[in-house]
Amino acid sequence: MKWNDDYLVAYVQSCNVNEQELREHCQSHLPPHMIPSIFIMLDKLPLNQNGKIDRKLLPPPHFSSAHLTNSLELLLPTNDIEVSIHHIWCEVFKQNQISVDTNIFTIGGHSLIMMQLFHRYKIEFHLETNALSITHLFQHPTIIDHAQLIHQTINMTKNINDYHWSSLYIIQARASLAQERVYLDEQIRFSSTDNNSNNMYIIALMYRISSTNDHISISRLQHAFQCIMRKHQTLRTAIYLNANGVIIQHCLDTHAIINDNKSFRFSMNHLPNEQNEIMKKILNQSDLFD
Repeated sequence: MKWNDDYLVAYVQSCNVNEQELREHCQSHLPPHMIPSIFIMLDKLPLNQNGKIDRKLLPPPHFSSAHLTNSLELLLPTNDIEVSIHHIWCEVFKQNQISVDTNIFTIGGHSLIMMQLFHRYKIEFHLETNALSITHLFQHPTIIDHAQLIHQTINMTKNINDYHWSSLYIIQARASLAQERVYLDEQIRFSSTDNNSNNMYIIALMYRISSTNDHISISRLQHAFQCIMRKHQTLRTAIYLNANGVIIQHCLDTHAIINDNKSFRFSMNHLPNEQNEIMKKILNQSDLFD
C-alpha cells in the first residue's frame, strides 16, 4: 500500500522469508518504481469481521536511525567518491551519518529520491546524460555500490574519449520521394523574390514562458536546442542538387551548424505589447529559412 503518497510499503504474512530475499525477488520481476521501499513482516495480517485485510490495523513503517546501518558498526566512506555520495545522501535524507553499506530502501528511499540522486550524481561527477543508468542504481542500492558504478562510468568515459571513433552513420543519400516532391514544389512555385513565398514552409509559434524573477537563461535554452540537434539527424539534414542533377539529402556536421551564428541565433525581446509586429518582422526576413 502507499504511505504518504511517497512510499510503497509491503506487508508480508510469512515466517520463512526475509526482507532481502523479497527485495531481490522484486528487483528481478518489477520495474524500479514498483519495488516497495520497505517490507514489514507479520505473523498474521489483521482481518476485519468480513475476513478482509483491515488496513487501519497495519503497523506504520518506521524510517528511523535504526535502519541507517546494515551492520553492527557504522561503516564510513573510504575514498573521495564515497565521501561525495555520502554527503549527498545525508543532505537528501537529512541525516548526519549513514553507513556506506546501508540499503537506500530501508531508510525511506523510493523512485523519486533515486531520480534526485541520479541528477545530483550527474552534476557532482560531470557525467554525460546516458553514461550512468538509473536502473543500475536501483539494483545496487548502497553508497558503496553507487561509488563503484560511478567509478566505472568515469573510467569508461575516459577510455572512450582517448580512442578515436570513426562514425558509421550514413550522412548522404538520395532524397526520398516525399523530399523530392517538397523540394521541386518549392523550387517551381515559391522561388520568387517575394518574402512571403520564401517563407512558405515556416511555422511561426510564440510561447509565453513563466520564470522566477522574470529571468530566462538564454544559454540553457540554447544548450537544450543544441542537445536536440545533436541527437536528431533530421534536424541537420539539407537537400540540394548534385552535379548529376540528382536531389540529395545530406546530414550536416553538428558543430558547423551550432557554430553558425546565422542559422543558430537567439534573441531576447521584452515587448509584450508588440508581439504581432515582432512576428511580422521575423517572417519578413528573406533568408529566414533555406
